[in-house]
Amino acid sequence: PVPVRLVIGDGPSGGDAERIDPGTLLGSSGEWYNPPLRTAAFGVSDPEAERLDRLSHAGIESTVSALASAWQLSADTCLLSVTPAWDERTAVDLLVALASGARFWSVAPGEFPSGSAGTEQLDLLGVRWIRAPASFLEDLLDRGWRGASGCAAVCDLNDLTDRNTERLLGAFGELWVLFGSVEAACWSSARRIERPAERHLLAPLPNHFLSVIGPRDTLAPIGVPGIVA
Repeated sequence: PVPVRLVIGDGPSGGDAERIDPGTLLGSSGEWYNPPLRTAAFGVSDPEAERLDRLSHAGIESTVSALASAWQLSADTCLLSVTPAWDERTAVDLLVALASGARFWSVAPGEFPSGSAGTEQLDLLGVRWIRAPASFLEDLLDRGWRGASGCAAVCDLNDLTDRNTERLLGAFGELWVLFGSVEAACWSSARRIERPAERHLLAPLPNHFLSVIGPRDTLAPIGVPGIVA
């Protein structure tokens, strides 16, 4: 696993550096990691909310380490994160890039440069990993971007269909599917697929597990449909 260290200041020699829990970064990124809001939503006490935060932060570190190890980003590559607004998942993208020493670019779909200016920017920055909606990735292909074959695409499971999955598989060097249940610290599953049907085969990240919950909030037996949690 790749250790996650976010340092503010001039580093060890400057005297002002400190290690920051990744949860500190995510704490300002969305409502799920905001203890007062979560306390109100789930009716738990403040100490219980703090305990849940510690578990969530541990899960975040595990998620970041697993993705950084699997994706093998390097200092000469760039990870592009495309989301409508900064959220927990964008913050995890940033932490993965920091853990790998890679460059990081976050942009909203509507702010990405139009026409060839956008694809030229991808090549200039050395973008080799893109986590984005399938519609954004297809737009890059419609623009005639030639760098797709040397780039990995990363999509949320809920954003993929048979049609767009097949197209992305044929154009990009790799296609990864991410899934995160409500209970997870952002992502709970990451898997590279080679065929459209494989996108439904979830593989839990290290230190994570996936369960199928039945109608009575109990583990569903094999063959019985339920909710993945």
